[in-house]
Amino acid sequence: MMFNTSDETAEITKALVTAQLEMPAAVSNKRGYEKHQSNDVSGKKPRVYADINAVLRAVRPTLSKHGIAIVQGPSVSVSDAACTLVSVVTRLSHTSGEWMESTCYIRAKDDSAWSIGSAITYARRYGLVAMTGCVCAGETIDDDAEDAQFGVKENGAVVTLKKPKGYDAWQKSLLNMTSAKDLAKAWKDAKTSPPAMRQFLAATQEPWFTDHRTKLEANDADV
Repeated sequence: MMFNTSDETAEITKALVTAQLEMPAAVSNKRGYEKHQSNDVSGKKPRVYADINAVLRAVRPTLSKHGIAIVQGPSVSVSDAACTLVSVVTRLSHTSGEWMESTCYIRAKDDSAWSIGSAITYARRYGLVAMTGCVCAGETIDDDAEDAQFGVKENGAVVTLKKPKGYDAWQKSLLNMTSAKDLAKAWKDAKTSPPAMRQFLAATQEPWFTDHRTKLEANDADV
């Protein structure tokens, strides 16, 4: 990645410090598989992650509140049939005129529209997460412990996930909250929302949390 800023950054830095304190975590809402090879054994590894839409829902309201706009611009360079390089510039622009930007480069699988579009989406997501410091709750990394945590067999087949004890009561407590601010605070509090609860929610992709948060944010905006 390449990182650049305006000559002065005092105002945007101050705004980012406040925004990051208020920014909710992005809820991991996608489940897929990624190829991996370990000890000469090839296979697929399960992955749970927050897509670009989930990241935008998490960061954009708070950044806008503090006068920061997100601008992302993609470009594509095809040097030959074997190399299609995609780059996306992610710029955070403050109302003071100050800005910070980073360029993320990703090599597309080929020069088809689908591959290029997929690479652009990935670069947008990685760039936005890096520039904002957004936390993606429930996201899995290349860690063998994640296989056991999400109930995955050694051959990559997914088994039935076991609901954590107290999950229903936790869900009810969050659904009873009446403000987006309180919901975000409860989500980030490890005591109120233990990792096991958040990871199960992310792995099963149940929509109740994001639906409730969207409803509360709309209610708060109308006040």
